[in-house]
Amino acid sequence: NIYFWKDDGGGEKPTVGAPIPMFAAADVISIFSDAYTNLADTDFNPDWGQATVVTQELIDGNNTLVYTGLNYQGTALAAGTDVSGMTHFHVDIWTKNSTALSTFLISTGPVETPKSLSVPTAGWVSFDVPLSDFSPVDLADIIQFKFEGDGDIYLDNLLFYKDDNVGGDTPTEAAPVPTQDSSDVISVFSDAYTNIAGVNLNPDWGQATVTTEESIAGNNTLLFTGLNYQGIEFGSNQDVSGMTHLHLDIWTKNSTAFDAFIISPGPVETAKTLTVPTSGWQSVEIPLGEFSPVDLLNVFQMKFVGDGDVYLDNIYFYK
Repeated sequence: NIYFWKDDGGGEKPTVGAPIPMFAAADVISIFSDAYTNLADTDFNPDWGQATVVTQELIDGNNTLVYTGLNYQGTALAAGTDVSGMTHFHVDIWTKNSTALSTFLISTGPVETPKSLSVPTAGWVSFDVPLSDFSPVDLADIIQFKFEGDGDIYLDNLLFYKDDNVGGDTPTEAAPVPTQDSSDVISVFSDAYTNIAGVNLNPDWGQATVTTEESIAGNNTLLFTGLNYQGIEFGSNQDVSGMTHLHLDIWTKNSTAFDAFIISPGPVETAKTLTVPTSGWQSVEIPLGEFSPVDLLNVFQMKFVGDGDVYLDNIYFYK
């Protein structure tokens, strides 16, 4: 058995493309994305003395920016760009080995402000940073942006967008469309896949949470209002031992704490504490090993504990 082989789950590069952004083109100024028309003549590798090696790779047919051996890396726009009509900076990130990452916007001066990102090491994660976080950068005159950190980073969908609902309590854009192949998914709640039959999204466990389903941009979405805790019961016990991760898409304006549990009979349950964003959809990928000692051969419930009003979509296990 002398052979070369590929482990799609533990490799050093993604095998699926970044989530397809769902922002309307009229509300976007795109720097790097196959989904939109990008600003012309952007320099993705200006000579700033960095050690980072910059390349572009096709990942699942999608052009992707790669920073290898990152220490810092700049991007220079062809001219000062007015993004003051936008509300957020968006980027999708994949890495296996980074432990620190910050992104900067830079206006003439230079005036620059960093934003630290919580970098995952499993799957693509979408970040939506309010442009107000980059104050005092002049949003009417953005000339560059920069990343600092370590490791090898895959980036896609670098863009500015306008969220007309900033300050509101309801998302106006649907959650990102999942990219996992349906044969590698056991879905609990998602319009993108066939869900487990007989799922009870609102069992009576004595919770204060009010659970409803809403259509967000035509996409069925789960809403927990006034969350304290909320259970989900599967229609039948599920063997998810062949899967590697639990996926969730989360949107909230006011939650400050959010834990996800999976539960096997006993009950045996383990919580995973999540860092909950308060702007835009956040895609979360949790390795199933982090739920030990839950019996992955026999999962029959999930539970969420936290506060505030939380929108959820694309709740599924995947390989």
